[in-house]
Amino acid sequence: MDPDPTPTPSPPKPDAASAPAAHALARGNLAQADTLAAELLTSSPGNARALMIRGVVARDSGRSAHAIDFLERAHAAAPADAEILYHLAQAHHQAPRGQGHAPARELYERAMALAPTSPFPPAMLAKLLEETNELPDARAAADRALKLDATNPTAQLVAALLDRREGNLTGARERFMQLIYANDGRTLARFPPAARAMIWNRHAHTLDALGEHDAAFAAFEYAQTLRWSLPDAQRVDPSIIDTIIDRSLEALTRDRLARWAQYTPADGRTDPAFLVGFPRSGTTLTEQILAAHPSVVTLDEDSPLADLDPIIRETMPAGASGDGLEALNKADLERLREAYFAGAERRLGSPPGARTLIDKLPLSILDLPAICRAFPRAKLIVAIRDPRDACLSAVMRIMVPNPAMAHLRTLPKAADFYARVMDLWLTARARVRNPWIESRYEDLASDPEPAIRRLTEFLELPWDDAVLSHHEHVRGKTISTPSYEAVGGTITTASVGRWHAHAQRIRPIVPTLAPFLEVLEYER
Repeated sequence: MDPDPTPTPSPPKPDAASAPAAHALARGNLAQADTLAAELLTSSPGNARALMIRGVVARDSGRSAHAIDFLERAHAAAPADAEILYHLAQAHHQAPRGQGHAPARELYERAMALAPTSPFPPAMLAKLLEETNELPDARAAADRALKLDATNPTAQLVAALLDRREGNLTGARERFMQLIYANDGRTLARFPPAARAMIWNRHAHTLDALGEHDAAFAAFEYAQTLRWSLPDAQRVDPSIIDTIIDRSLEALTRDRLARWAQYTPADGRTDPAFLVGFPRSGTTLTEQILAAHPSVVTLDEDSPLADLDPIIRETMPAGASGDGLEALNKADLERLREAYFAGAERRLGSPPGARTLIDKLPLSILDLPAICRAFPRAKLIVAIRDPRDACLSAVMRIMVPNPAMAHLRTLPKAADFYARVMDLWLTARARVRNPWIESRYEDLASDPEPAIRRLTEFLELPWDDAVLSHHEHVRGKTISTPSYEAVGGTITTASVGRWHAHAQRIRPIVPTLAPFLEVLEYER
């Protein structure tokens, strides 16, 4: 999901000196605004407005750390300026992995106190609280913003999301219709293009829940088309993933895996557990259930495996082909492991200590060769779901564009991708020496406790009842996947067999999925 589905508020109000930079920013010319603000700061280093403009430019360019630095300096220069506080709150709000949500909440609240008639701080506070599953507080903030300005689009969006999550589907439908169609589409146009796709997608989910399946699927398709027509998506090359799958299949030979299993790491560290699977197969639910256990720590789809690729490439002999894993010696493997655990500690903010580290990223299943090579004792948890539901759910979500997600734009593409990914797993599961377990989504949904006990026993964890109330654990916590809504409540079977409502659309992809329905023991 795109990280900031909100419209841009009114541009920063300039003073006389910063007016040229502010006007450039209002026109959307970030580079010119930054240059003009920087020039002003050379002659007036403490100009709060210029610092704020540079901070807003950095924030809107995705450079959260730089944005926070500039905006902190602006706040120090003008501590009673509510607008600076508001923009500083937004910069923290957009920090990676939700690390800035706690300071963002405090800053939004301070901005509200300084500017009690502005709808922007409570609207953005409502958005933050909805993202972290603090729904009563989110509703109060959205209501406050709408009382100040009934047309505030951020508050309207949050109110629609809350209506849907609270079961008021008719109310949610009306709000989404207003957002999309009111003022001849001018309200929707206030949102960035990626956010418009997300709004269409949420509207589609509301229609689907109301039983308006044809209209819902048309809206899902439109949302996908809209999102994948944007420049960042157009630059994505899906063939990268095909190459990775081919290479992984070549690497997972019985002889290789047998040799790799003989490696005994010298660092004495306990290998992590890797939670993988086809997207939309229940990995986020499984992660959050296990994360509620006091002896577990998780990484929320920010895997340090990404840090290992450059090291593997560096160690490949000149002219070598393939994935480079065979060429790694013991010193290389120790270096890989050190990089991984240093990356995990950096992402967590502290060492995992004696806790079981769970590295959840669904498509790390494509990295099984590297996992087996560097982590011969790592446990593998593979999420399994009815292939028809998994493919349908993938198409019903807007994903951040990357080479893997490009395969999930339509049902035929999703089915072909499912076949390739799960063929890789079926090949691997007959050969890997690492301990593994398959976690079936339907079992978690229909009878959670036995399914969770299987997982805790596999991980050699003592039973703790906290895992049965994982939804309490996630309240106030940032979850960076589209499943943040679902895991914020109690486990239900609402998504089991959802494909039946779209059986006519699913029928053409059944031949592609049929072999996996049989092997994974799902009824046709």
